[in-house]
Order: sequence, then structure tokens, then C-alpha cells
Amino acid sequence: MPHTFTTTGGARVGWTNATWPLAQLSATPDKLTISIRLLGTYSFAPDQVSAVERYVMIPVLGWGIRIHHCNADCPKRVIFWCLGSPNAVLEGIRDSGFLPVASSSASSERHGIAMRWSAIVIAVVIWNALFFLSAGHTSGVPPHPGPFILAPLLFAFTLSVGTLMSTKLQRIILKPGRSVGEIRPFLRLLAFISGLLLVIFSILFASGAFNNAPKSPAPATVRSRQGFRLRAAFGAAWVGAKADGAVVSRCIGIHVASRRWLRLRFHLHSRLHCVTTRRGLTTRQVATPRRVSLLS
Repeated sequence: MPHTFTTTGGARVGWTNATWPLAQLSATPDKLTISIRLLGTYSFAPDQVSAVERYVMIPVLGWGIRIHHCNADCPKRVIFWCLGSPNAVLEGIRDSGFLPVASSSASSERHGIAMRWSAIVIAVVIWNALFFLSAGHTSGVPPHPGPFILAPLLFAFTLSVGTLMSTKLQRIILKPGRSVGEIRPFLRLLAFISGLLLVIFSILFASGAFNNAPKSPAPATVRSRQGFRLRAAFGAAWVGAKADGAVVSRCIGIHVASRRWLRLRFHLHSRLHCVTTRRGLTTRQVATPRRVSLLS
């Protein structure tokens, strides 16, 4: 008997990806639903789904099921990530009574991205121009960010929310025959991130956190400190070299004196040897003449 099948995991819808456990899949005989936190809920009827198949990117780490559908209000790529085996999820969907009946040709009509390339280029140019504008209004050494740093975040938040709500802006940004639902997950994620950063930076500017940042010393002070350190280093090197020179000179003097003493000792020894050779006496006899005379 059909029953409701529910499991928790992750999901990838279009360009956005949510890891486990931010997504939940539920299946009934009339509907297959994927609910993703912050990105919304996506439901498919049996006549909107052509196939539900096993999808493996990396075994165990990145596998799940892929839903082939023809729902124009949803991104073409819809993948549900699961921790267990994808076969268990497929079996649970079949046991719930959900059976895809759409034709495979209906789910392959859309090609390429839904947005115009001209709109993407203009948005990127405006984003970078606002960053350059904010960089030109910084002050202090080093430069502290000013309130104009909020302009790129405000632009991203306004553009994402405006595209979700305004049909005129959707006609400008989207290609003919495409739906805003194809990029809705990306726009919601962009609005959430830019809005969160906008609130955080606004609180920081209101509290004066950037104004109370420690200031670096002036360039003249830095140069004077560097000059003092350089002179101190040269002075220490000169004193060390002078001390080393004194030690070396002292060692050289000791070496020269020892060499002179050895030379004098060798000279006296040679003279003494010559005297003893001429008289026919030994060194012991020459060294102790009185003792020799007494014994004789």
C-alpha cells in the first residue's frame, strides 16, 4: 500500500548546492518534493517527471538521485544527495506510489543559462566600479574602509531581490521563454549573503569600530625609527669588529712572541752544542763543571 516516504540529505538545484542535512525529500503518489533551507521548496507532479535515476559523482561521498523533469519554474538540474545507498532512496520513492509519466523529450528542451550574457556583463562591471568607488573614499594610514564599501553589497542585494519580485527586471535579465524559477535558488542565496554582510558592516560602521582602529605611526616617525635602528646596528657591528680586532692582534702578538722564544731557544741550543763539540765534553759535563772537577 502506498505511503509517504521521507529522507534527509543534501541537494543541488541549478548552481546552488546544500549539504546534509539542509535538504529533505518526500514522496507521495501525487507529488515528489525537495525542501531546502534558505533556497525554497520544489515540487514535481508525476506528469512533470520523466525519470528518477541513480546519480554518482564520488562513491559514498557524493552520490544520490537525479530528477529529470520538465517543470519550467525550476532549474533543470535537480539532484538529491543521500548518505546511504541511492538504491534505497529509489526503492522508497517507488514504494510511495510515485511513478514518472512525462516523456523524455519534454525534459530536454531548455539549453544554456537562463540569463542574458549582456545582463551578466553589465552587473559585473557595475559591481567592480562600485568597489573602485569605495576604494577612492578611504582615509587614514593605513586606509580604513568608508561607508561607500556598502555600495557593492547594497547593489547585489537590491538586484537579487528586485529580480525575484519585479517582472520588468526579469524581462531585462532573462532570455525569452525562460522563467525566473530557474535562477531562484541562486538569487535567494545571493540575497541572503549580501543582506547578512550588509547588516554586519552597517552595525560596525554605526558603532565606530573602523574609526577606533589603531593608527599606524606617521611616515616621518617610521623613517626616524628605521634610521636609529640602522645606526645602532652599524655601531654594534663596529664595536664588535674592534673587539674582534683586539683579540686577533693579541693572539698574533702571543704567536710572534712564542715564535721568537722558540727561535732564541734553538739558537742557544745550537751554540751550546757547538761548544761541547769543540771541547769534547757532553752537555751534562758542560752544564755542571764544578761537579766534574770534584769527582776528578
